Amino acid sequence: MPEKTDDITVLVVDDESQLLQLFETYLEERFTVQTAADGETALERIDASVDAVLLDRRMPGMSGDEVLERLRDRGTDVPVAMTTAIDPDVDILDMPFDEYLTKPVGQEELYSVIERLTIRSEFDSKTREFFRLAAKRDALNEGGEIESKDELGRIGERMKELKGELGETLEQVCKNS
Repeated sequence: MPEKTDDITVLVVDDESQLLQLFETYLEERFTVQTAADGETALERIDASVDAVLLDRRMPGMSGDEVLERLRDRGTDVPVAMTTAIDPDVDILDMPFDEYLTKPVGQEELYSVIERLTIRSEFDSKTREFFRLAAKRDALNEGGEIESKDELGRIGERMKELKGELGETLEQVCKNS
């Protein structure tokens, strides 16, 4: 059984009550878990005590995309993993998430993602940007067909720029994560 890490709080946001309960059951063995069944409630619950968010993209009312946008607009930089049944497309390029998970998602995958998110939350903004770009690249590559490779090229170019700026710092971070 994994070791309990009470000092990490995860907010799970999903309108499907069964999935919300499943994720809560998976995660409560290791983390402090809060839940929200809609975007408005999620925005109310996200404060400095939340270390990571698992956010469904498609919800009635306020979508996960809108929740993420509002979070970033108010200056909240909590790490967010989009958890969704939607295959990624170029629409994710400008979304400021940290990870993109396509459902179904298992317990071990959730553990790994939350650990990565909480580790990365300590990084400076350029290093976090690098990993956000890597998550988008990976999601688009896994998502199948992309109409234009220009989007991946744009991500790759920015990642090269960041690698050059970050140098040894990025190498150390990659070795340790």
